[in-house]
Amino acid sequence: MREPRKLFTMTEEEALAQDAADSSLGAWEALKFCLPWLKPYVRKLILVTMADISLLGLAFIPPWFTTFMLDSALPNKDWDLVWRVALMAVGLGLWMQVLQVARDYLYLYIELKIQLDIRNRMYRQIQRLSMRTLDARPVGQMVDRVLIDSDRVGHTIYRIIPTFLMVVQFALLFAYVSYIDPLITAIVVAFLVPWTILFHWVTTVGREIDRRRLFCCEMRDATIQQAASSFAITKTFGREQHERFKHGSRATAVQRLGNQNYLILVWFEFATQRLIPYLKTTTVYLYFMRKVVFGEMTLGMTAPMIAYLGRLNFPLERIANFYNWVRQTMVSTERLMAFLRVEPDVVDRPDAVRLREVRGDVAFENVSFSRPGRGRVLDGVNLTIAPGTTTAIVGPSGSGKSTLVALLLRLHDPETGRVFVDGHDLRDLHLDTYLRRIAVVQQETFIFGGTLANNIRFGKPDATDDELRAVLDQVGLGPWVEALPDGLDQDLKSGHGLSAGQRQRIGIARALIGDPGMVILDEPTSALDGPTEASVMATIETVFSGKTIVLVTHRLHTAVHADQIGVLVGGVLVEVGNHPALLARGEAYTRLVAEYERGAEREEAAA
Repeated sequence: MREPRKLFTMTEEEALAQDAADSSLGAWEALKFCLPWLKPYVRKLILVTMADISLLGLAFIPPWFTTFMLDSALPNKDWDLVWRVALMAVGLGLWMQVLQVARDYLYLYIELKIQLDIRNRMYRQIQRLSMRTLDARPVGQMVDRVLIDSDRVGHTIYRIIPTFLMVVQFALLFAYVSYIDPLITAIVVAFLVPWTILFHWVTTVGREIDRRRLFCCEMRDATIQQAASSFAITKTFGREQHERFKHGSRATAVQRLGNQNYLILVWFEFATQRLIPYLKTTTVYLYFMRKVVFGEMTLGMTAPMIAYLGRLNFPLERIANFYNWVRQTMVSTERLMAFLRVEPDVVDRPDAVRLREVRGDVAFENVSFSRPGRGRVLDGVNLTIAPGTTTAIVGPSGSGKSTLVALLLRLHDPETGRVFVDGHDLRDLHLDTYLRRIAVVQQETFIFGGTLANNIRFGKPDATDDELRAVLDQVGLGPWVEALPDGLDQDLKSGHGLSAGQRQRIGIARALIGDPGMVILDEPTSALDGPTEASVMATIETVFSGKTIVLVTHRLHTAVHADQIGVLVGGVLVEVGNHPALLARGEAYTRLVAEYERGAEREEAAA
């Protein structure tokens, strides 16, 4: 029994190198990437900006209420003025709260919509890319791009405008207090210098930690996904301890880097949001108290000055928090940019032909193809398949059988040569239209989460229940479906509890429902026992009678009745003919048959 495909094909060192290459973009480029996502929400952004500007302006007013109280109402014992000022303060506070709630709601709406837009764009990008590109990236990496990176970037994008307004608020407050008392400028600048130095240090050191931490998260997630999909083989080989160690080492790396990142943030926040502001505030208090003591300023006038200088801390904190988030998000932003910039190497031409039907007249013309790290997989293949016939592709493992099928499905384009279908170069056909008119039954039928009906309708979304029952009867599943508690609406739970034969018959039904003109069978019985295999092959021959069938198999007895057999050895098509003719030649096919029969005898003896 063959092992399932690995979830990722790159080594961790290769993946980290690829990730570092992806994350080499600058902040300005990242900003240019972020801004277009705001475009669909310009109207709401205008509203939220107006609310923010209103709050920014109104925030200058409350300190003056204190000035009126200290310099006018209380010294003159004017109780009416006290009430008027108090009512104005309450009214202003309530209005500011209403504006703030409306602003926060709009910000949240924009954030969630941007995250959804980015996630959908990433998902479409994954679907656009060819198998060659996807095979070069770990599955965990792509999952993290869609889920984690998208959310991070979306959260950062929506905070661009409020942070910019914080910068404006800081500039206005700083300009005002500097105008009132120029010496204040020196005090503020003296405390801004260490703040800026720490800010630069955190962004430099933390960015590399974030890059490595996110990479380790991807590797950890890929380990979990691999463990979930290979539970049986892990148990069979007694590798639970090894897999636990692998997951534990990756999870520990994430935790260690997370601790480092947390410590950097904690000390940065302590210095920039506690120590420096407290020292600055104490210095300012002493300065103004001295002016009050020497009669250079009234006590009431100190209130707005101290309040404004205190409010200088808030924009700085918001800016620092935003940039801390940006620092963590920068890696995600750069990785999203790099991933979205990858262009698929399999694309439709502008004048692509849309086939109304596929007859299955196939020709491989001097086709060659290579895979990264494996070299030439197919070399100068020439093969013709007549409509309505069955062609079996056989050969040793690694000879290029599945690659030949991948080219026929246009998961890849050949490096040299051409593949023709019904007289058209496959690259001239509209890919979606072409694929909807053929069907594939794979080695292990993938069962989606959901009902039996939805699993089969994947081959024809508008199929009626009667059509579903008809194809299920054809593939021999009618009585089984009738016995199910919910019939067609039975939840298959991603195939858990189904036998291998049932899974394959569901796959055949899924292929049959769309009435394809050509059917590709990629090792459809390799995971089945002898009796089940014979039953499934009989079903295939019956339901797909008269259609073009391309059968890839290493179980040679399933190829005996094919109209022609193509023998691949080392990527080269060395023989083509029917079973008797190839046996009569006594060459590559004969050797394959002899080796296959010896293997079958050994299995029978062992049993």
